[in-house]
Parts: sequence; C-alpha cells; structure tokens
Amino acid sequence: MNRRGVLGTGVLYSIYFLMMAVIAIGIYGGLVGYFGTGYDYRKTEARILLDEVRDCFSQEKINLNSLNEKDFYEKCGISKSVIGDGEHMIYVKSKTGVEFVTGVTDFKTRCFLNVRQKNKDYPICASYGKNVENEEYILVGSSQNSRRVLA
Repeated sequence: MNRRGVLGTGVLYSIYFLMMAVIAIGIYGGLVGYFGTGYDYRKTEARILLDEVRDCFSQEKINLNSLNEKDFYEKCGISKSVIGDGEHMIYVKSKTGVEFVTGVTDFKTRCFLNVRQKNKDYPICASYGKNVENEEYILVGSSQNSRRVLA
C-alpha cells in the first residue's frame, strides 16, 4: 500500500474548488455590473433645470402676474413635452406672493418626504431662495428614474 499520491490529489481538489469559486464570483460580478441598479440622475437633473429656470427669469425679466404656460415655455426655451411628462415640476413664487407652477403640482409635497432617497419613484428637488414672504422662491423637481428600455 503506497499512499504517496493521495496528498497531491487533495491539493488538486482544493485548487479546483478555488477556480470554481473565482469563476462564480466573476459571473456574479458581471451580472451585477450589467443588470445593476442603474444611475440616479434626479438630483443632477433638478439642479440643471433650476439653473435654466433661474437664468431665464433673470435674463428675460419675466413678470409672474401676467405669465401663462405658453409664454413661459417660449421665453425660457424649455420643451413642454419634457416638463409635462409626469416626472418634472417647476414652481416659482414671486416676492409679491404670485405663484406659477407647471408639471406635477404634487411634487411640492413629495419633494420633502424622507423616503425619496430610498425610493427612486419619488422626486428629488432643488430650490433657490427661501419660501418666506417678500422673497423669490423657485422649486424644481425631477423624479425621472433611469430605467432599462426594452426594445
């Protein structure tokens, strides 16, 4: 009974299981990388839209007392189909208390819920100014969640 080769066979089994583990981890990592959670552009999009609206109101000297949606979209160069898609909101309140809102009006409430960080279906908002008397206030929200498009 010669058992000198038994130790080498056991070492080869451990290397085999190590290689199978490396392959399984690689497959899992590839699947997570490809089918991952996606990117969250809500905050970035809200900030960019806020900058556009703020620049538009300062450059065009828009008067909220006589502003309607059509004039807003024409003067600011923002597409109505983008804001009206059910995932955006623009809210502006002048120093005199006159309000203008376009898009999803419920975002004024949903923007301040704590669940918006965990649930990507809730909007993240960016604001300019304080919502107090005699101060201009702009609130812009985006709930556009990145999704995989099925072709």
